[in-house]
Amino acid sequence: MTKPTPTRINLTTPIAVLALAAAAIYFVPIARSQTPTENAAAANSAAAPAEPVKSSTNATKAWQTLNGAIRQLVDTGPAFEAKLRQVTRVDGQEVRAVGRYIQASGLRGLMRMELQAAIGNQTSRFEQTCDGRLTWTREQVGEEVRIRRVDVGRLDEIGFTSGVSARFKVGGLPELLDSIAWDYDLHLVRGVLKETQNVWIIRGTLKQGRLQALLDETEQPAAPPEMPTKVRVALAADGPFRLIPVRMEFSSDPPSGATGPPRLISELDIYEIKAIDPPKEELFRYSTTEDDAHFTNETQIYLDRFQTRMATLPGFSGLRR
Repeated sequence: MTKPTPTRINLTTPIAVLALAAAAIYFVPIARSQTPTENAAAANSAAAPAEPVKSSTNATKAWQTLNGAIRQLVDTGPAFEAKLRQVTRVDGQEVRAVGRYIQASGLRGLMRMELQAAIGNQTSRFEQTCDGRLTWTREQVGEEVRIRRVDVGRLDEIGFTSGVSARFKVGGLPELLDSIAWDYDLHLVRGVLKETQNVWIIRGTLKQGRLQALLDETEQPAAPPEMPTKVRVALAADGPFRLIPVRMEFSSDPPSGATGPPRLISELDIYEIKAIDPPKEELFRYSTTEDDAHFTNETQIYLDRFQTRMATLPGFSGLRR
């Protein structure tokens, strides 16, 4: 087993290809999360998605809808399981991954996600679990393994004025939606998915300030073709799984000087969603082995990330003492 080291992110690593919504986890690194300067007013007014806003712009409505989806996933919606299918295109390769997703509700903080794909002659696996106290992420390509851990209980040290606590936004679909809400300029439209399902569609363009932070982070002079500067999220508009995401697409801009539509680099389908009985906590526990002793503790990264974000909201009092 290869001991993981916290090296600079490579936009074209095979593990990045496999990871669920690689755009949020790798191409949009959390270590330098940008505060939402372009839509600061919208963000401030929409901090609590359940509260009405007197004068809403479309961007504010999109923000509220994403935050409502997060609340539905972790709190008010039913516990559910679903199948996952992801197609990612990087460096001329097309990687297809399949897996499953399980999400508990009622603010229990329980989530499990698994993806598996073949990259060349190697099998790649992505596993993420949260038992309400620790979130573990394990990525493997062949014999190369990277393991990360976040003590989500420590995120309660941050004082929140409203909305869903940060501890429920680490891992899985909630983290992905939260990253989109903060890193992209958003637009909300009503649509139909495959002519069979009413959905809310949220389109996003990577904020200029966020883009520059990413270029600085990766020491790139311009956005590489793997960087997702466009996002499209489809949320169920009605039915028992209202606001549950059913499809996500990440696209990149054409090369500098070229014209044409954005290039689709990653698409994720969440399908065959079904309600389940409240799952037992044992299902979400990460079984560590002796080989898993070498992991990267990313708790402080997440503390810094949410501290920076929440500091932009009115009434924020910082870390609890």
